[in-house]
Amino acid sequence: MTRVLKVFIASPGDVQQERQAVTEAVHNLSPRTLEMFDVALDVIKWDDFSPVARPDLRGSHQEVINSRVADATIFVGILNRRYGTPDNEDPGKRSGTHMEFETAIRYRDRISILTYYKREAFEDSHKETGNDPLQRKKLGELKAKLRSERIPHHCYDNIEDFRRRIVLDLLEAAFQKTQGAVRRDHARRFFRFGVDWRKHCAPSVLIGYPAIHKHNPNEK
Repeated sequence: MTRVLKVFIASPGDVQQERQAVTEAVHNLSPRTLEMFDVALDVIKWDDFSPVARPDLRGSHQEVINSRVADATIFVGILNRRYGTPDNEDPGKRSGTHMEFETAIRYRDRISILTYYKREAFEDSHKETGNDPLQRKKLGELKAKLRSERIPHHCYDNIEDFRRRIVLDLLEAAFQKTQGAVRRDHARRFFRFGVDWRKHCAPSVLIGYPAIHKHNPNEK
């Protein structure tokens, strides 16, 4: 039976292009992962939900979103210069993005967490930038939280760089979420390339296929 991997996108509102790039990557990759691994990808975004609490949750709109994070298989978090808006509009509270990260971390034993920082903003985070001082302070606290939890990240330079990276990372995450035996079977077929090993004592062509990009938790 086909398995559906839910991909949740978390971010403040200043990375709309990146959010769209993740959505496009999921839609483009899903037919291929379905063919290769018998798993489909489905994207989930906080802006897909109407700001009305579910009666059974008896909580806020953010609690509804957090429940979707908890159900996800892959979590994609993207940060630039904004921290986001607190759920109850209290500037001293955590933003929705922050709570989504915390939910993903809580379930990290079964959720693959992919985190991205816009390089320019990441390198300027210690400087006085044009964004609101409170936003800057709270964003710094969120990044410190992610470092303390040893959540790996990758910096990207521009939207094209991000598009290239997210496709490979989503494919790898989907690959890792397949069952071991199924994964080995599909990988064996992927690498066969038509060589009949019964007729050849050694392959006539050696193809080196590097590992798909890995996140470096210490990358700056």
